[in-house]
Amino acid sequence: MRWIIIIICVIISLCIESSSCAQEANRDLEFIYQAEGKRDPFIPLVAAGMRMVEGLGMVETIEDLTLEGIVFDPGGNSVAIINGVILTEGGVVNNLRIKKIEADNVQLYLNEMEYRLHLIKEGGEENEI
Repeated sequence: MRWIIIIICVIISLCIESSSCAQEANRDLEFIYQAEGKRDPFIPLVAAGMRMVEGLGMVETIEDLTLEGIVFDPGGNSVAIINGVILTEGGVVNNLRIKKIEADNVQLYLNEMEYRLHLIKEGGEENEI
């Protein structure tokens, strides 16, 4: 019985010692954030003067639409992200219908008028009738 108590005490002291060593090691770790090459999270993604409409429920004109991204598949399974909504060719949401998704633009119908949305490069506006 005495040996069991001694073994338990030794195990407890080893656990306490390893725990305190781990805490000291964690204090020595310092997190350094490398911001080089990364976007500043405090700069808005929507430029001043641009109108932002979330989703497709309140879309009335082509100016309300923003093509945010394209995943192009030559096999026909392409996907476009417009105003945060993922759409495929032939997809219909309210008064918007996707005609064709290409590598850098989307052809669509909005209120029965045909438009082409291009991926916007910095400082440009690329929408056509």
